Amino acid sequence: MRVVHVVSTMESAHNYVDLVAELTGAGIDVHVLLGNAEPTPVETDLSDAGAEVVRLGLRLHDFGSALRAAPRVRSEVRRRRPSIVHGHFLGGSIAAAWASIALPSARFIHTRHHADFHHEHARKGVAFDRMVNRLSEHIVAISPVVEEVLRDREGVAAGRVSVIEHGVRVERYRDVVDRDVAAFRRRVGLEGPGPVVGVCSRMINGKGCDVIIDAMKGVWASVPDARLLWLNARGPLAPGLRTELGGDERVRLVEFEHDMAAAFAAMDVFVHIPTRRTAEAFGFVYAEAMASGVPCVFTEAGAIAGRLTDGVHAHLVGHRDAEVTATAVLGLLGDPDHARQVAHAGRSVADERFTVVREAAEHARLYGQLLGA
Repeated sequence: MRVVHVVSTMESAHNYVDLVAELTGAGIDVHVLLGNAEPTPVETDLSDAGAEVVRLGLRLHDFGSALRAAPRVRSEVRRRRPSIVHGHFLGGSIAAAWASIALPSARFIHTRHHADFHHEHARKGVAFDRMVNRLSEHIVAISPVVEEVLRDREGVAAGRVSVIEHGVRVERYRDVVDRDVAAFRRRVGLEGPGPVVGVCSRMINGKGCDVIIDAMKGVWASVPDARLLWLNARGPLAPGLRTELGGDERVRLVEFEHDMAAAFAAMDVFVHIPTRRTAEAFGFVYAEAMASGVPCVFTEAGAIAGRLTDGVHAHLVGHRDAEVTATAVLGLLGDPDHARQVAHAGRSVADERFTVVREAAEHARLYGQLLGA
């Protein structure tokens, strides 16, 4: 079975590379048409994972670039004669859809990687979403939340959607050696006493950035030496948030961290509190944090919406509730035995639901069903 993935601009994506490695390991011939203008490490990583990679030579990130790329994509797809063309992200899916119109022998599907972002923030994008939905023979939703948006807000029939949730290579977050954690702590300035409250979130609307800061003020009132470690601390809200947090020696803002396993291992509690159920389509940090065995405080969104038990797998708090968030963090910091129990239960969820092995197997099964195998 040969499958061509058409993927929007991507610079680094170890989870997608892991998926491709599992698919090729299962005997699927994966070719990746990558919408990048310049060379990036992900090309080498995908090649090492067993895929043939073609860089399209232009950024594939919106409707215009997708249409410009369509002739090249059509040519590359025709040359490879795949059974399935699989679009990823909006630009990649548009280019793949238009290329597939002239190739009736290939089955076109796409993965929907966002939930209601276009409905809430970019209405023009909804028309493009609907177009790709119509052209797709089948749609992969990365969480039940995405499936709900497709069904309830875009009118896609349930039988045309399969929920295949993202997975992580859980052992990457489990087999962390102490020297790597110590090196991470030195690198970001976390040496010394005091518990670490971790966050991994771009500084954008919908992520609850202001709520996190207000919650930390409540934590600091009871545990003055607690540290706030904020990873992926970039985005349009970053200048204002940096000004608000600036000068506090208990705060570490890290724009990019390559060793996320060590970063999670350095945390005593992890907090991820999007402000709406659909603010996350999936939320890799849910899976990564639970796989790491760090006790978590979450709002229900994306991959975990309606799927965890409060106080068992994580502490679940209401959207935009800083006071309850602070109480949940303090409860985990103040009761190490309970924190270990929550961490263990959360890790069990990751082991069961959020592995890349499961994700790849479900993709392979869907491909087979589409081809009547």
